[in-house]
Amino acid sequence: MLRVGPDVVTWVGAGTGHNYDSNAVGIGYERGGQIVQGVVFTDYTGANIQFHIARAPSHPFYPAFIAAAMDYPFRQLGCRRVTAFVAAKNLKSQRLAEKFGGTPEGVMLDALDDDDLIVYGLLRRNAQHWLTARYSDKLKQYRSNHG
Repeated sequence: MLRVGPDVVTWVGAGTGHNYDSNAVGIGYERGGQIVQGVVFTDYTGANIQFHIARAPSHPFYPAFIAAAMDYPFRQLGCRRVTAFVAAKNLKSQRLAEKFGGTPEGVMLDALDDDDLIVYGLLRRNAQHWLTARYSDKLKQYRSNHG
């Protein structure tokens, strides 16, 4: 089941090691009353928003969750792109960013104490797979059941 709110922001922050400000928006997915994956959106500019994601190790990313994560910036906010910053040593997160449709756009050298940051961009046109009717119908059904 999808979950939205500050508890998701806190959960993702614990998983990523970041504290997000009060303007952050969190969308999560829960199983058995526990959040098992979540995304936090920060730094909205109108055309772009930043994307931070975490998941419990034993849970794959569920398609309904990914659809919700793509629906929010592209449909609800009207963003043209989503940006993620991934540590160069974090190969799992790089693969995940690419699975979502993101492409590496550049490297910020020495941006972390012990690593570089890769800038990933996900353009709306590259997220269309997640914005299809198949996933949109699931989100509409969720919204009609949960306000």
